[in-house]
This record gives sequence, C-alpha cells and structure tokens, in this order.
Amino acid sequence: MKQSAVRKNRAGGVKAGLLVFVLVAVALTYCGFEFLGPYWRRYKLEEAAVQALGFAGQATDEAIRDRLLDDIAGMDLPPQASQINFVHIPNPRALQVTISYAETANLLITTVELPMSVEVRRAF
Repeated sequence: MKQSAVRKNRAGGVKAGLLVFVLVAVALTYCGFEFLGPYWRRYKLEEAAVQALGFAGQATDEAIRDRLLDDIAGMDLPPQASQINFVHIPNPRALQVTISYAETANLLITTVELPMSVEVRRAF
C-alpha cells in the first residue's frame, strides 16, 4: 500500500514540474517576441537606409530623407525615428545617415526601454 502512495506523489511532482516548465517556456517565448519585434524593425530600417543611400550620388538629401520617411511610416516605428541626420564626408566622398530612437518592450512584470541606432555610410 505504501508503494501506490509513493507513485501518486511522484506523479503529482512530475505534473507540477511539467506545469512549471510550460509556464517558464511560455514566459520566455513571450519575452522573446517582445524583444524580437524592435530588433527586427531596426534591421528592416537599416536595410531601407542602405537601399536609400544607393542613390546618394544622384539624389538630394531631401529625396533620400523622403524615401526613408516613407519606409519609417510603414514600419510602425516611434516618432523619434523620423529624426534623420546626414553627414557629408569629403574624402573619400561619402554620405552617412544616422537614425537614433528608443523602443519599449513590455515584459511580464516590467517595461524595458531599448535604445536603437542605425548608422549607414555609402561612398559615391
């Protein structure tokens, strides 16, 4: 009779352990997606900046800015991302674009601010 009581206790321990494991896995997955989104948008913004700077030799800064602002509007980025800084480098001739902003990741018990920065330089 003692053996069946021991088996029931072990089965309950396994179920509780599995429940804790599942809860931790769900929490980590949720937090992972909260962090993945901002970094994915930063990656897409960097790609857009590289592509926009492909026209650095032929287009004006305003045309490049307009193209980047169109891309930023479609990416659901914070308003700070619309502040685009241009630096003209004389030798070798190049154009550098810098965009800095912050995104927020809402975790289970706290909120984390993630500073983001994109800096792309293109020689022409």
